[in-house]
Amino acid sequence: MGSAAKHVKGPWVPNPDTMFVRTADGRAVAAVYGNRNDCSVDECGRARARLIAAAPDLLAALKACQAALAMIDPKAIKSSSVINAFAQATEAECKARAAIAKAEGGAA
Repeated sequence: MGSAAKHVKGPWVPNPDTMFVRTADGRAVAAVYGNRNDCSVDECGRARARLIAAAPDLLAALKACQAALAMIDPKAIKSSSVINAFAQATEAECKARAAIAKAEGGAA
């Protein structure tokens, strides 16, 4: 597909008290502004920070879904077992659910 990722590896964590998204070791990834166009913390800014923080998880989940769906392709299914395809699809669905929950600020 494309070249290797050039973004900072996840996980990324939104700080609910500031407008920063950071790596697990504390490096800043993004600063997010709320509706007031200043540095104040509001729910809009928190939602944006959650979505940005979920980006690495969303990318990983999408890649897992793509791999699982590729196994269901009639051309590919001949070379792989249906059980393996089902297992990968189930794992991809779990990753996707967790990434969506992270982006939306809820539980998986």
